[in-house]
Amino acid sequence: MFVYLLLPALVLADPVLHTSTGKLHGFLKTSENGVDGEVYHSVPFARPPVGDLRFERPVPYEDPEAVVDATKEHPDCPQHLVALSEKTFINFTRNSEDCLYLNIFKPVTNETDLPIVYYIYGGSFLHGSANFFLTDGDILATETNVIYVIVNYRLGVFGFLTSGGSMAPGNQGLWDILEGLRWTKKNARAIGGNPENITIWGHSAGAIAAGIFMTSPITENLFHHAILQSGATKTGHVLFQQNSPEVTARTLVRLGCLQDADQYERSRDKAIRCAKKLDVETILSELAPKGFDLDIISFQPVIGDDLIPVDPFVKRQKLHSAKSLLVTSCATEGVVFLEILRVRGADLVEGVGDLRFMMALGTKQLLQIPVSAASKIAYSYFDDQSEPDLKSAETILQRYISDMLFICPIEFFTDAAEANGIPVYRASFEARPSWSPWPSYSVAAHGDDLPILSGQALGYAKNVKKSYVVPDVGDLNMTAAEVSWTFDTMRIIGEYLHNG
Repeated sequence: MFVYLLLPALVLADPVLHTSTGKLHGFLKTSENGVDGEVYHSVPFARPPVGDLRFERPVPYEDPEAVVDATKEHPDCPQHLVALSEKTFINFTRNSEDCLYLNIFKPVTNETDLPIVYYIYGGSFLHGSANFFLTDGDILATETNVIYVIVNYRLGVFGFLTSGGSMAPGNQGLWDILEGLRWTKKNARAIGGNPENITIWGHSAGAIAAGIFMTSPITENLFHHAILQSGATKTGHVLFQQNSPEVTARTLVRLGCLQDADQYERSRDKAIRCAKKLDVETILSELAPKGFDLDIISFQPVIGDDLIPVDPFVKRQKLHSAKSLLVTSCATEGVVFLEILRVRGADLVEGVGDLRFMMALGTKQLLQIPVSAASKIAYSYFDDQSEPDLKSAETILQRYISDMLFICPIEFFTDAAEANGIPVYRASFEARPSWSPWPSYSVAAHGDDLPILSGQALGYAKNVKKSYVVPDVGDLNMTAAEVSWTFDTMRIIGEYLHNG
């Protein structure tokens, strides 16, 4: 149930927005750039996906007469703790299934028809939150004079359980994102924005989602420009192939709702109804990842519904909506994934022969090419046939992961955009920020650019422990050059958001 607190004594300066889901009472915030902006948390756009609505597509919510306390952050969607390294975690475990909300950031202004950013966070479709301080929009909104909307969407089993039937059809998390986008389009003028100048912006898995929306036939006219940050549709190709009713069957067995996976076809609906009655804590506990738990990471988008009717990974796909595309990436994206593998107990390098074989196999799967061609690509990363030392092998593997999961998918997608007549702008982050938590051999790793692009680098040292569980992080204050870098980057982003 929604709980709306009636505000007994509203300060006159408190900002208010009148929307299709109620009168939003927000607050003024002085951001790290020294500028006041309006903030609205916990803006509902769909009914809570609980009970019979668990594992189902979102149900739109409207109540223009409601009074909404938009001063408090909503819970994160249910998920597990994220281990980035042995000592560093991202903690999004203050969660609830009642999590389908938007956060809105806007400048204090009488101007209307401002550009709108619709932001989709990353996290492999398993983790993430609209409350993550690195993707807060208060600084970017006030610095570039835009409306910034960020959506919370369901993750993991809650967002992507796929039954193969009418119950739990799959892609629930993507449909959440779509419903939030529809709300944003419908309420654009109510929040001070221009419904004809909406930019979808996704990072990592969010970029995959944004790319999917550019290929989907049902998102046309909902947005006009796109920013894909460290990701594109083909980034998720292999994982998308893993989600299936077979994974769902094994999951239902783990949850105690199915005795044997072989019984799935005849007991499917009964088993899913059983899973809908379990409490969230039981589901998270029973599905807690242990080592390389492929079923857990297999809860990903699937092909075959109205949103993704055909394979979005083909090189020459038809793209819709976007009049322009900005794509960004980092020089050493793969470092983060090496560290995550290490945390999960992977013995990353057991000899050059094993490494070459693993890379050739990965190339075949990712690019859907013959083994012979995949082997040639994999072997090209090695200077000679000699055994690399551990440091060299890790550098090779990092380059390979960066290319296969990010650089190549991005190039495929930009080729498709240009083939569709869409202007493409390309940016790459090549400098290592002083606050990067990743090994010193990395340059700009996956996510290192988040605080630069959002402007949250200005308050990084102050806010880092808001979302992170970290050891002694030392001096995280920015250098003068990094302050200039941040403002210059926001200026470039602002120009794109205003002009495409």
